[in-house]
Amino acid sequence: MRFEAKLPDESVNYTPASPLRSLVKIGGGLFAAIVALYFALGWGVERLVEHLSPGFEARILSLVEPTLPDHRESPQLTALAESLQRCAQLPYTPRILLSGSKEVNAFALPGGTIVVNRGFLAQCRSENELAFVLGHEMGHLRHRDHLRGLGYALVGLSIGALLGATDMPEIFGSGVQFGRSRFSQRQERAADRFGLEMLQCRYGHVGGATDFFARHAENDLTKWFAFTTHPELKERIAGLEAEAKKLGYVKKGVAPLDAAAAPATK
Repeated sequence: MRFEAKLPDESVNYTPASPLRSLVKIGGGLFAAIVALYFALGWGVERLVEHLSPGFEARILSLVEPTLPDHRESPQLTALAESLQRCAQLPYTPRILLSGSKEVNAFALPGGTIVVNRGFLAQCRSENELAFVLGHEMGHLRHRDHLRGLGYALVGLSIGALLGATDMPEIFGSGVQFGRSRFSQRQERAADRFGLEMLQCRYGHVGGATDFFARHAENDLTKWFAFTTHPELKERIAGLEAEAKKLGYVKKGVAPLDAAAAPATK
């Protein structure tokens, strides 16, 4: 057998796999690892918030309040929240802060504090509407959703800091955002049910529960965003009406908004 010397194949030092495919695999693995870490730490948050005391929440609030310079306490709104507290039985006395923001929104903070934006109060047409929203936010406090949201935000920021990034939605992409928005929508529905129960307990009926949503349903933009944290307004109305029917709640006339609270919107 005669030996013939040959030069090696020029591609001997190159992998036949596509570099782009390898990059995608590495990137996909890294993405999966980040998502797994996010939800693993989130699971820890879920367990932790059940054991945080109201006193610890108050200490968290002391760190948050300095970032709310245009917020002031509203005795009128706090009095309404206190009337609902007899039904809600939160582990702390609710306190309402009125914000000068024109955004139509209200949200809960640690320690039993609820922030009501001037923009939302200006849209209210009755005390019952306002009571439902306060009851909704008290539902978030009862279910400790505010602490879960804060915990997940801290988890995201911590992972982002490790990766040298600050905007976690850009890191996690649509997968994580979709998962968290579905979870948040479940929280919103549970808070809606709690608000409905607060109206029934406080007034003996649930008139006004869906009035605010009904006025804004036609211009609702949430249906155009797949990752929104709030259900569509028409969906929320249907859910509230179905819940009221199931529990035998009825609607009656609503009370006018306290004149003492109205000037706060100007």
